[in-house]
Order: sequence, then C-alpha cells, then structure tokens
Amino acid sequence: MYFIPNLLALAANLADVIYFRFTLNRTTMAVFREFAHDNAWRFLRFPIDYPLPTLLFGVIALIWWALYRLFALRPLQMSCRRRLLIGSAAIVAAGTLCFGAVRGGYGDLRPLAPHNAALYCDEPQQQALVLNTPFTLLRTIGKTGMKALTYFPDEEARKYFDAVRHPTTDGTWSARFKGRNVVVIIWESMAKEWVGGLNRGIPGYPSYTPFVDSLLDHSYVFTQAYACGTQSVDAMPALFCSITRPGQPFVTSPYAGNGLTSLPEILREGGYHTAFFHNAENGSMGFDAFARKARFHEYYGQNEYGNLRDADPGGWGIWDEPFLQFVARKATSFREPFFLTEFTISSHHPFHVPEQYKGKLPQGSLPIQQCVAYTDLSLRRFFETARRMPWYRNTLFVITADHAVTGVRPEYSHLVGRFSIPFILYDPRGELVGQDRTTLQQADFLPTLLDLLGLQRETVSFGHNVFSPSAPHFAVSSAGEMYQMVQGDYVLHFDGTHATGFYNKATDPTLSHNLAAQNSAPMQEMVRTLKAYLQDFTHRMTENRLRLADRRIATP
Repeated sequence: MYFIPNLLALAANLADVIYFRFTLNRTTMAVFREFAHDNAWRFLRFPIDYPLPTLLFGVIALIWWALYRLFALRPLQMSCRRRLLIGSAAIVAAGTLCFGAVRGGYGDLRPLAPHNAALYCDEPQQQALVLNTPFTLLRTIGKTGMKALTYFPDEEARKYFDAVRHPTTDGTWSARFKGRNVVVIIWESMAKEWVGGLNRGIPGYPSYTPFVDSLLDHSYVFTQAYACGTQSVDAMPALFCSITRPGQPFVTSPYAGNGLTSLPEILREGGYHTAFFHNAENGSMGFDAFARKARFHEYYGQNEYGNLRDADPGGWGIWDEPFLQFVARKATSFREPFFLTEFTISSHHPFHVPEQYKGKLPQGSLPIQQCVAYTDLSLRRFFETARRMPWYRNTLFVITADHAVTGVRPEYSHLVGRFSIPFILYDPRGELVGQDRTTLQQADFLPTLLDLLGLQRETVSFGHNVFSPSAPHFAVSSAGEMYQMVQGDYVLHFDGTHATGFYNKATDPTLSHNLAAQNSAPMQEMVRTLKAYLQDFTHRMTENRLRLADRRIATP
C-alpha cells in the first residue's frame, strides 16, 4: 500500500518529462479519453522509445526500496491501549495536516486546483513547474464541465466580441475563388520553426522543408499564424468548426455532443463533395467520428488504403509518401467542386522514416526534424502527381499544421513561439501570391474560406475572415490555466481575472519585458476583448449554442 501508489505517482511524473514537450501542459485525465480507442501497444512502447526516464525510474525505485529496508522501523513494544491512543492521535494529526495541505490552508478557501499554480509564477509557462502530474490527474478525475464566465452584461459584451458572423463581401478576395476545389493538408506537429523559408531573417537557419520553401515564393503566406491548441485533436474543431479548446480538447470534453455548424456541412449545401483522409488506423484519435460529426461525405483511413506493406512498423499507420499518392489519385474520382483534407502522421512519435530514406534527409538535434523533412519530400511527390491531374489548376491548396511543438531555437522558446505554425495558400494559377503579417488563428479558416468561395452564411465562429479590413484580427490560446491573446505586435497573458503579462513582440521578441504594470490603453482594450470572447465562448459551450438553427447559404 505504500510502494504501489507512490511508484505510480513517480512514473506519472517521469512520463510527463517527455510528454510535456508535446502538450505544454501537465497530463490530465483528458489524455486517456483522447487515446481511448487507440492501440495500447503504443503506450507500452514508452519505456523502449525513452529509455532514460525508464532507467531513472528503476534507479529511484531501487534506492527507495533499499533505504526503506535500511531504515525500516521496528514495532514498539507497548500495551494495546497505549498503541490505540498513540495511533488515534497520529491519525487525527496526519488527517488535519493533510486536510489543510489539500485545501491550501484552514480558512475560507477552496481546495487547491491546477489554476492555483498561477499564484506562484511570474510567467504562465512556469505553472507546470509548480504542479505535479499525480495532482493534475487526481484533480481531473470525474471533472466534466467548465464555468460559464460573465464579465459584462450581454449587450455590452457584444460590443467587444460577438461570435455570430454575418455575411459580408468586404474581403480583399471575396468570391474570387468561387467554384474552386480546396485541398487542405494538416501537417502533424508542424511548427513554424521547422520551415526555413519562414525564418529567412535568421542567418544560417537550417531548413527541413526544401520543397515548401520553394513553394512560399509562389503562395500567399501568413507569417503570424497560430494554432488554437496543443494536441492533434484540437485542430479539426478549430479549422472546421471555428471553435477553440474548452480547457481540454473539445472531442474529449463533455461538450463533444453539442450541435455545431461545420465547414464541410456548409460546403455540402454549396454543392461540394467532401472527404477526409488520415493515414492512421480507422478510429485513431476519434478522427473518423469527428469527420462524421462535421458532415464530411467520406472518410479514408488505413482500412480504405488497404496495403499494410506501406505501413510504418510500430508507427501510427501508412507512411506519408504512399498515402499522399493515394489522396491525389482518389481525388480524381470525386466530382468537382470538392473539398478534401489530408491529415499526415509521419512526423508523430515514434519519429520513424522509411528505411530507404535513413541518412538521406536533413537532420537536426531532434528526431522529429528528419520526419518533417520526410513529409516535405512526400508533399513534393504529391504535387508532382497532382500537377498531372485534370483538377489541379482549379484547386486552392492550404498547407498548415495541427499544432506546433517545442523546438530548439530561442526565438520560439516562449508561449507565442510554441503556438506558431505555418499557414500557406497556394493557387496554381498564380492569382494569390504574397506575404501577410495579419494575425491569424486556426479558427479564422472557416469564415475566411467561405468568403474566398463566395458562400455567405450567418454562423457562429470564434474566428474572423482574415481578409476583411473591418474585422479584428487576433489569436487566442491557453496554456494550463492561463490564456494568451496575440493581436498585431501585442501579446496578453490573462489568468481569468487579471492581466499577468503584456508584451510588445516587435521590440521585445523574447518577451522578456513585462509591460502589464503600465496598464496601457492597448492592454485595456485587449483585456476587454478577451473577456468578451471568453464570456461568449463559455456561455455558448455550456448552453449548447454553437449552432444557429435553419441558416442556409447564400451565393452572391
């Protein structure tokens, strides 16, 4: 009873030494819901893939056991009555201490929760140092809901932010791509940091994406693009339903059953054929279920691909190169216009590359970097095939990421960098070319694409048309119990009550100088906007109001 729970707690903490770099959060019970339907063997591979934490666990456990044996207390010889009295006193004392420790004191306090870590941190990324994984696991057992936040009367809140998007035609490219096919590539774990062409201002910057670099000069590139979440399952709700994560991934939250208005649904009404592709086993991360909820016509996974000889042994599914060829060929069978999405997998742990490419791809200090180079090569082959297809010139290609990951460059070591992703629009006709510093978040994709395609519909969206000059442009994300808002050159950190950080990333790229104490007008405006955003989001989520009933598209 002593060793087993404590060894499990030690194992959880050591596992998070590795897993934290992917999620930027201490592990909670949500992770078990996220991967509930995946192959358990992948989790059992952890000791093999990461031997150092495993070795450390064994060494600590052995030392612990040896010290326990060395200093084991011998039972005292005493009467039964005296033993009962001493034991009862010890239980009362220990219980009193534990009660106070769990609650954080003996006053009128709520029990300690993960968000209390913010009280002991100067920066939001430090919260994970204050927390420990057994605590976050225990505190999220059975947790099912979010608190609906109220900062303003509803009418006042709508002055600062309103998630209802009304049809507009003031976008720079409104309806210019009407009737065009759309192909979206969601690149697994693709941080902006890996794209050399997006870091040309840094001398000697190594690139792991020579093909994508060559594509940038012929594309429309958003240089200030941000993910809404930190996990793969956050991407589809953000991109296709324009919602951010409700403290935990939407698909594993109690709100996963909420009604949604999705991009595939609207495109279906506009005459599009829709399909979602994912190289992994069917059921992996629940993507097939969410694709169905989002109303894609078809789902293509490992089962539909069929040839398991093209699968990564011990990996997640079919290698990116052959699967992307499958996507290109399959698209030819779709009626136009079509909307298809491919979610790659090869830059995911366990970070393998096919045998024939080992030692032939750009490598860095992290295993993922060679995998990024492999997917870049796979995309080169995909475009070589797609160029020969009749649908190619009538297609708008979108290349982005599900989320970023912690890298190695100091320019990306802060929270802004850890959410920075590529967002590239490629038009084979060359009509859409340029660089844009407008702040973009994944939730902007739905209203932006509808505007480009000329499909006007009133909908709920927590993003904006990025090409609209009249819309505010910002990105909202969260790390632990802290919210981050990026708007232009300004960065706001907000704990739900107060601004804890305010930075100008143009003059302070490492976010070293906290300007929150100045309480400037730009900071006050961002705080108001973020409060209204959170109020609208939490109320719509908890009240199941993410969908406007009986709205149909209108084509100008």
